[in-house]
Amino acid sequence: MTIDMFESANFSFAGIAHARARERKARHWIEAAVAAGTDPHIQQQGMSSGELAGEWLLRMLKSADTPGRTINDLPESLWLETFIILESMGRIEFAERLMPWHGNLFPDDASPRAIALRARIARRVLNMELTQFYAPCGISIETALLLEKGSSSLREEDLDVLCEGHILSSDWLFSGQADEIEA
Repeated sequence: MTIDMFESANFSFAGIAHARARERKARHWIEAAVAAGTDPHIQQQGMSSGELAGEWLLRMLKSADTPGRTINDLPESLWLETFIILESMGRIEFAERLMPWHGNLFPDDASPRAIALRARIARRVLNMELTQFYAPCGISIETALLLEKGSSSLREEDLDVLCEGHILSSDWLFSGQADEIEA
């Protein structure tokens, strides 16, 4: 089941059509990558990875099982849609001893879709159901569903309460900026 991320009063009809076209292209790219045996998934880099700890990377198997099949590189313009789709498929690997907010995740993108993705990831890593995550912060289930679909944005005050209630980084939830990693 995929959540429709593009139903929003904040989008024009042309914007919705453009977003749906990007989603179709991202789905096609993922299907081609899976068919080529490359197992696309998103992986958060760990502390000892030799790369920047906490950052999110697209990973694929280097050797495809299907001979003669190749897959093109993912265009940068499809990165958000691809991340959203892979997240909805459960194809995300979190780093040990790090939280998702220890890595930049679509920095400077405060769109409802990006905030929805970050909220779902935070809820998943905290292992909470929808009601457990939102109700104690005074956010109704209906509003929470709209937020997680990316079809509505919460008021900044509601997002502040959500961050305080779960000790989340507000910079990460609002704008995707990573929190400091404390040694």
